[in-house]
Amino acid sequence: MTAPKDRFDQRLQVLLVEDSLVDAHLIIAILDAEHAYQVTLAQDGMRGTLLATEQDWDLIITDLNLPGDSGLDLIRTAKGHHPSTPILTTTGYSAPKYIHSALREGADDVLMKPIERDELLRKLLYLLGTQRGDAGSHRRRVVALGAEPGDIELGCGGILCGHREHGQEVVFVMLGDEPDGEAAEVLRRTAASLDAQIHFHPVDARDDEDPQVPESLVALLGQPGTDTLYVPSVHDGHERRRVAHRIGLGTSAAVHNLYCYQTPSSTTEFHPSLFVDIGPYVDGKLALLDGYQGPDPEAAAFDPVMVRSTARYWGRFEGFRDVEPLEVVRSDV
Repeated sequence: MTAPKDRFDQRLQVLLVEDSLVDAHLIIAILDAEHAYQVTLAQDGMRGTLLATEQDWDLIITDLNLPGDSGLDLIRTAKGHHPSTPILTTTGYSAPKYIHSALREGADDVLMKPIERDELLRKLLYLLGTQRGDAGSHRRRVVALGAEPGDIELGCGGILCGHREHGQEVVFVMLGDEPDGEAAEVLRRTAASLDAQIHFHPVDARDDEDPQVPESLVALLGQPGTDTLYVPSVHDGHERRRVAHRIGLGTSAAVHNLYCYQTPSSTTEFHPSLFVDIGPYVDGKLALLDGYQGPDPEAAAFDPVMVRSTARYWGRFEGFRDVEPLEVVRSDV
């Protein structure tokens, strides 16, 4: 079934799911004035989810806090039925966990309330433009930077499983040359399980304030389309991991969302403020870590019992769920 459209009406069909009449009327007025959009309003999550799945839309705009199905439920279900339909989430919640949850569930962008006309139209034009461009160009691109094998999988492997499940492109970037033997095989297997690209970049690993960064690495981390970057925390006892942190901060000015993850050598100064529920992805994370156990002292962190215990330890800040902790450097969506 498709959204009703008069054969002479070439306006873009927009589903707006918003329970606040004030915000709904504002968005409709802004879009009506453009003469390019036909808006259908649903005022609760259940009705919005039904319309989002049973009809084809050029764009969906949904609030996060809705009666009935939540905005997150709607996003998840809509993307499951129509993965290529762009979804813009609106919210008055500025806490990073709400924004991160929306993006992880498949939202293509987030607009903070109160809604401003120019910002709304800019985001719509971007989303509609990327969806109508090259078939592979519209996917959100998520990059994880690591200094040692296993850093990425241990620090944010569950989160990356969530990104991948919702159709987002995952890229691994490792400092240093490609390893040989079993370590290389483990990395390749991990990347393949996430359908992820993997890049290796040798760098000068001196722990200084201005590490020498190849231009190719700068371009890779800041490549257009990169929405989120995960890097090791600066609060780390390992020199290469601190360098990876500084490289991430120094080359990601155009990336909206920058988060720092925990490593086996993170210090007690690691103070996360975002706790991401990875309950559905714990088994996937453990599969990514398979092969990293060994005699090295740090290998104890990769033991499945330790991984689950760590997830539950941080879960005390998020309803005692299994979580991955992140320090938020920037969450500007």
